[in-house]
Amino acid sequence: NQLGALIRHFFGRFFDNEFVARNTEMQVTVTKMLALLSSPGIILPCLRYTTYLGLAASPDAVRNPMLWSDRTLYLSFSMLVMGAVTVLEWDALFPDRRDYATLMVLPIHSRTVFLAKVGALALFLLAFTASVNLVSVVTFPAVSYRGPARGLLGTIAAQGISILASSAFAFLFLVALEGVLLNVLSVRWFRKMSA
Repeated sequence: NQLGALIRHFFGRFFDNEFVARNTEMQVTVTKMLALLSSPGIILPCLRYTTYLGLAASPDAVRNPMLWSDRTLYLSFSMLVMGAVTVLEWDALFPDRRDYATLMVLPIHSRTVFLAKVGALALFLLAFTASVNLVSVVTFPAVSYRGPARGLLGTIAAQGISILASSAFAFLFLVALEGVLLNVLSVRWFRKMSA
């Protein structure tokens, strides 16, 4: 029960920043932002549909370079968006003084606080990656895949795993970078470097 409450608390802190206006509903602002970020996953496969139809009869030596360039585009977009969001959420990645002041006086083990923060980070990564990339994970393989129907599910799964891995790499790299900077620099220099 404590762990679940703390995960909800830390997850909610990701959306408590200057990019979400105080007077408006947070859900409306976040929904608009996610819709904007997921639009390339809808538009790009539709724009490339005729290209994939033209390449359907082509040999793999002609088709594969085009597919790999589009796959790397989706991976790069996923990493770029996740990296940008992580930088925007830089201050909420680790517990701050306000968390320390409010949580340490409660009868909660520090291990529970740590697990809750890790759980909130994982939930944020999964939720954001899925909401931004879910459409492209399904539409890109559905539009570009030419083969037996049963192989389409494997292609969608491979696309989803690779997108999640690329997002996780960008996210965890920046989390690790902040952790190293917190341990190496003084508070004053950390604030300067963070800016």
